[in-house]
Amino acid sequence: MPRTNLPVSGVGSLSGPAVLVAEGPLTTAPTTPVPTTNAAGGTIAAGTYLVVISVVNAVGGETVPSGVGSIVTAGSTSTITVPSPTGQILGPAAPNFAAASGWYAYVSQVGGSTMTRQQAAGSPTAIGTNLTLTAPPTSSGAAPYLTDPAGTAIDQANGMQIQLFGGATQLDPIPPAYDAERGLLLRVKNTAASAFNLIVRAGVYPPAMRQFLGDLVIAVPASNTYWVGPFDMGRHAIQDTTVSPTAIEMNIDFSSGAAGTITAFALPRNVPGNP
Repeated sequence: MPRTNLPVSGVGSLSGPAVLVAEGPLTTAPTTPVPTTNAAGGTIAAGTYLVVISVVNAVGGETVPSGVGSIVTAGSTSTITVPSPTGQILGPAAPNFAAASGWYAYVSQVGGSTMTRQQAAGSPTAIGTNLTLTAPPTSSGAAPYLTDPAGTAIDQANGMQIQLFGGATQLDPIPPAYDAERGLLLRVKNTAASAFNLIVRAGVYPPAMRQFLGDLVIAVPASNTYWVGPFDMGRHAIQDTTVSPTAIEMNIDFSSGAAGTITAFALPRNVPGNP
């Protein structure tokens, strides 16, 4: 059976016991939006609305959200226009960084503080195109990205894989020169009644020159959450030519009885030159 793909989330910061906080964002948040309004042409009620935006890369990965902008509408026939982000919005230029392909807007209800996505998932607005709301903001969209990802259900039967770069499903390709796995943390939530082992498989040479160190085995206690990482790419990297000639991934397995969720986080990092 093929392994379940584990998507990677970006983070603005992480804190807590035994959790590494790296300096500098790998993908920077876009500038705080300055929305505008028109008193005619829509059905948006008078009042104050909050807005944040995020940027999406070519493989669907989303940056951390911007700062919070706001707009005050004057009448029940108002519209709200959220401007497209511009400029270098995905961090420093470096080989293998995916370009921005679109952006999402998250808008509150009138007078509210909870913002929800105004575009359908997977259908961001193109960079350079503004988003104009003529009807009241939807409240059924997702909350701003990275508030606290729920995680992916553990696939004990098949195991899981994380595509680090060169594939089509990772958040944002981390250039191999900066050692992708050192920018990776796993959050493992055990919902089972007993402990289980998280097994990060040894890689294959090439490219894993230290595969002789073997698998990394971490016991996760019952009803507990563990943070694991960063990792040694020289120990765990696997080249997967079935995905692409340059695809590198990391394979994860679990002992019998494992249940819960697992989330992969790409740490903020300074690039290039200061991984």
